[in-house]
Amino acid sequence: MGYTINDRRASALGGQRKDRSLASITTIGWHYTAVLRKNRAFITNHEAYWRDTLGWDRGGYHFYIDADGQIWQNYDYERITWGVKDSNGYVVHISVEAGNGGDYSQAQIDAREWLTRKIMADLNVPASKVKGHWEIYNNSSCPGYTKVQMDAFRAKLAQPAGSTVAAAPAAPVQVAHAPTPSPASKWVAESGTFSPRFAINVRNAPNTSAGIVATYSAGENVRYDSYYNDGRYVWIHYKSYSGHDRYMVCRENGTAWGNFY
Repeated sequence: MGYTINDRRASALGGQRKDRSLASITTIGWHYTAVLRKNRAFITNHEAYWRDTLGWDRGGYHFYIDADGQIWQNYDYERITWGVKDSNGYVVHISVEAGNGGDYSQAQIDAREWLTRKIMADLNVPASKVKGHWEIYNNSSCPGYTKVQMDAFRAKLAQPAGSTVAAAPAAPVQVAHAPTPSPASKWVAESGTFSPRFAINVRNAPNTSAGIVATYSAGENVRYDSYYNDGRYVWIHYKSYSGHDRYMVCRENGTAWGNFY
């Protein structure tokens, strides 16, 4: 299947500049946006957050695959973007609009494979250098795949397109069931740090009616071990020093209430 790359380089946050040579690019980084596909966010939403909340002068991804599987180019290869901490000088970044490792559509996965192969050919990058965010710098579970799954994708990319090599598996949701929610509530394991932009209550259950047990003020950091999207709020979970389960909102309708590290 052929694809069209929609060109938005003229309007991308920060514009274009030759920050590096093509020869310096050795790696292709895979990401997800951490916003569920059903929320229908777009790259402009992410750019507004990067600019207005994080104060970035440019975006995070050279290429973006939207909820429908369409490909958008934000930056030239030579433009350094802010996709992975301390590692951007040698990486081309591809991000897919998805909230977790189980949220990708097949159309997005197919588009990402096609685009990855194109970049590999353009820049002479081998399949072994296609890496998930966490493999480049381990401060996130992005893009939601295990090493076994990434190895399977790399093995497929090392073969000609359309070969009979077994397809790399789509990532299942990495689920950890929290003790307090109902059995139907599914939690995604992720280790990270969240810093609120304003005071956020900590509760004894992932529900805005649950008891308030603490409050984190703007700029404080909380280490969390998993998150859960209830359709409106994204909750993070952590264990208190006393061993109790604690929950706080970090996003509402796709909008982050603070910064993630």
